[in-house]
Amino acid sequence: MTSLLTRLTLALCVAAVVLLPAGGGLIYFTAERLLLRNFDAVLAAKADALVTTSEMERRKLEIDLEVQEFAGFGSAAGGDYFEFRTPSGSLLARSPSLRRDRLPSLPEPLTRKPLNGYLTLPDGRPGRALWLAVPVKSRDQPDGASLVELGVASDSTALGETLHTLGMVVASTAAMGMLVGLIVMRSVVRRSLRPVTDLAREVQEIPVDDPARTLDATTLPTELAPVGRRVNDLLTRAREAIERERRFSSHAAHELRTPLAELRAIIELMAEWPDERTTEQFEEAQKVLKGLEQLLQKLTLLSRAEAGRQPVHLQPVDPAGLGEGAVERFRGSAELRGLTLLLKPESGHLQSDPVIWDAIANNLLENAVSHAPAGATITIKSSAEQLAVSNPAPGLSSADLPHLMERFWRKPSRHGEGEGIISHSGLGLSLVAIYARLLGTTATAELQPGGFLTIRVPWSRATRLGSTPQC
Repeated sequence: MTSLLTRLTLALCVAAVVLLPAGGGLIYFTAERLLLRNFDAVLAAKADALVTTSEMERRKLEIDLEVQEFAGFGSAAGGDYFEFRTPSGSLLARSPSLRRDRLPSLPEPLTRKPLNGYLTLPDGRPGRALWLAVPVKSRDQPDGASLVELGVASDSTALGETLHTLGMVVASTAAMGMLVGLIVMRSVVRRSLRPVTDLAREVQEIPVDDPARTLDATTLPTELAPVGRRVNDLLTRAREAIERERRFSSHAAHELRTPLAELRAIIELMAEWPDERTTEQFEEAQKVLKGLEQLLQKLTLLSRAEAGRQPVHLQPVDPAGLGEGAVERFRGSAELRGLTLLLKPESGHLQSDPVIWDAIANNLLENAVSHAPAGATITIKSSAEQLAVSNPAPGLSSADLPHLMERFWRKPSRHGEGEGIISHSGLGLSLVAIYARLLGTTATAELQPGGFLTIRVPWSRATRLGSTPQC
């Protein structure tokens, strides 16, 4: 693909090639028209002077010699000519410069409209003539006027030379203009496109794996400033994504390292003392493997949801029934820690994906059962308006709220709360946030007075009306 510099230069050169000759031609033809108009006006003035001072008597034309001399027709030398003749072509009078010659005949009969045109004078020089039919005072006619034809001509050599000189000046100016314009336009275009070139170079120099550098959009031209701001926005998002993925990789490695080390220790112990294998060791190994399986499953779900590969199938659901099912799944784990699950169901019409709904409810309840203090009450509100889970969170502060739905983020537990009951990977609330977006809504967390944490997933109006959410 050709560069912008080449394309713009070629476009401007084509425009110059078209416009300069067109402008020169317009100037030339305008000047020619004005010069011819002035030349013909002089001929008309001379003709008017001759007609005014001429008179017919006994079929002879008498002309005032003083006016004839004043109009330039008194000399026998060539330059200005006139000729009077009857409509039938008979000669009435002519200028001394014609001697015995006559002006060329017209190709067609003359009308009341004057006729202008170029001709060759009797002496061979180029000339221009004006022919017109005029009434001349006559003593022989009852109405006192006779219609005659008058031809007035003058040498147009000077006019032709002027037009020729003008044409040469216009042509040479257009040619020089195109040549100089080519050089100047390329320089101007190059200078004008320099901000684009600088922007492209700066963007190209930004490291792909570490886009920490940004562009100074304040120094960019008005047309490029939105591009610079958009590039900075994309660089910021890319940097955040890279940092998020690095944290994800680090946290995933950390989360996998502990259960793998534990499983390896159990296997090595059983291998070293095979006779002392116990059922508890196998159960512990199974528990570790189950935790690993759950962690990998959540990582897979998280990856699919973020990539948009998690399908959404809306259908009528009963929020009250779904809430009861989620509570029953965690009732046993809650009783082991003395927790009370208080469900507040409400009936209503809701269009949702039951699989995603269950995933949101499971992760919310898992988070609450894992972190609520022993003996606390967990409140679950399940309605067509929202799904909300509230529980005491004495170790949580308002500064922790922005991190709740980050991957692998976990507040250190107090006094061993929740330990050994449910393996918590720090991915549950991340899945809640992503699944909420799949259903066209947003999960929010708020810390109420008294240290109660409420995580709320309000169902969007579109979902409540039964239309498909934007994934």
